[in-house]
Amino acid sequence: MEDMQKITVSVETNMVSKRARAKVEKKVTVKEESSSMDQLLKKVEQMLERVKLDKPEPQVRNPNFRGQQ
Repeated sequence: MEDMQKITVSVETNMVSKRARAKVEKKVTVKEESSSMDQLLKKVEQMLERVKLDKPEPQVRNPNFRGQQ
């Protein structure tokens, strides 16, 4: 009976520590994702700024275009 209790306690301890580790790993993963999302957002903002700062190219009319006849 005493051996069964020891086994039960050790299994319970292992399960608790495993859950704690999984919880910590999950928190780390979420933090990494948010930092990568922040980096992506900054890159998109930089791209938008470049697009806004660039001057639009003037339209070149095609001399061979003959509209509707």
